Amino acid sequence: ELAAALALEPSEIDTWHRAAEAMYLPFDEDLGIHAQDDSFLEKPKWDFGATPADHYPLLLHYHPLTLYRHQVCKQADVVQALIMDGDDIDRQLKRRCFEYYAGVTTHDSTLSAGSFAILAADLNLPGPAMTGIHETLHVDLENLHSNTDHGIHMAAMAASWQCLAFGLAGARLQTDAIAFSPALPAEWRGYRLTIRWRARRLELHVKPDGAHYRLLAGDPTTIRHHGEPLELHPGKPMRRALPEVARWPLVQAPQPFEAVIFDLDGVLTDTAELHYLAWKQLADELEIAFDRQLNQQLKGVDRQTSLELLLGDHASRFSDPDKHALTERKNAFYIESLHMISPDSLLPGAQAALDQVRQAGLGIALASASRNAPTILQRLGIADCFDFIADPATVRRGKPDPELFLQAANGLGIAPAACLGIEDAPAGITALKAAGMVALGIGTRTQLAEADAILRGLDQFRIDVLPVRRHSSGRNAHRPPSGSLG
Repeated sequence: ELAAALALEPSEIDTWHRAAEAMYLPFDEDLGIHAQDDSFLEKPKWDFGATPADHYPLLLHYHPLTLYRHQVCKQADVVQALIMDGDDIDRQLKRRCFEYYAGVTTHDSTLSAGSFAILAADLNLPGPAMTGIHETLHVDLENLHSNTDHGIHMAAMAASWQCLAFGLAGARLQTDAIAFSPALPAEWRGYRLTIRWRARRLELHVKPDGAHYRLLAGDPTTIRHHGEPLELHPGKPMRRALPEVARWPLVQAPQPFEAVIFDLDGVLTDTAELHYLAWKQLADELEIAFDRQLNQQLKGVDRQTSLELLLGDHASRFSDPDKHALTERKNAFYIESLHMISPDSLLPGAQAALDQVRQAGLGIALASASRNAPTILQRLGIADCFDFIADPATVRRGKPDPELFLQAANGLGIAPAACLGIEDAPAGITALKAAGMVALGIGTRTQLAEADAILRGLDQFRIDVLPVRRHSSGRNAHRPPSGSLG
């Protein structure tokens, strides 16, 4: 019927079937996700924690060849594919893909947040879904990308409607019917939309008392409401209640916390200056010009690629073993510079936040990817504040894998669900959510869309607004054996 309506020849349909069968879609067995391309997952992740907030969009501040050497996405890619035709894809696979790519996507395109919102709604993740919907709706209303004076974003307006229809309303075009799985956010009074489908015009009005369906024009037809078939006839509206899972409380009843797990760099302190000084020292020895402007190109770049950028036209002078030795020398300079760290290096509010958590009787752990973390904590004067420090040398995968955070919870002897994690990087937020912890982001909602809550910095942290439960074993029960601090 559809082929006839579109005047498609059988040969055209066969060609599309052959194209679909021949289409290549990479899959990574270890991570259980679809790879954006063959080499994407082999590259180092972009260091969002070391990227200044005013350096977005990244393409305006970093050379494309620098970006292309990293796992970083400007906009939805694999996620976009999953919402285009994802009904037959395993939900756990979609969830893994969503969480992984949420950790490496900057949403520099105004079209990206809408795609993530639709997939989040499909996975019944109210927080990320509403974050994406809000960003898409307010692109121009709040000038979120600082370029509305160049003209309004028409495609983002269309994405707003898609967020409503395919995200909140859950509209899906199936072979024999159009299906809806509407949800209603707690602070919304309702929403309404009309859809033309197969010469019919349908209306869906979602209110607190349920979903109201009307056939405004056309012949009787069958629709689906959360899987239930409904026969719609002109002049005979139908109402169906929303299942509990479709009622989205954006602020869910909080669970008591027994512990707080901190990231280090970007949360408690900032070592970016020390990395710059280490590269500067190496450049001076090599008699190669290096300044803070060039250093900006090294933000979020792995050590080897940073060296190539520093060497520039001089790179051909050095063999691969020479370059490896140079990166090791830079790291030695960095380690030597750690003596410059002092309690004054703590970020605003860091000490007060640690004191609040301790006074509340909660366990405190550190989950940092830095193997120098114990030394840095000693220099900061806060080593004794922690009951356990996770060891990144013992985990198989770093963030966004949750293993480091799970190690911290296990070291404290506390269930992950009773832990609040504090992170400043998207990959860290993804890791926290995958670990089943509540994620508090330090930064902006644009960059940390998955976070359950956002603070500008720890100077805004208040333990009295958190539901807490003292851990019965007391502080000393959390203290790891000597030598286990990584």
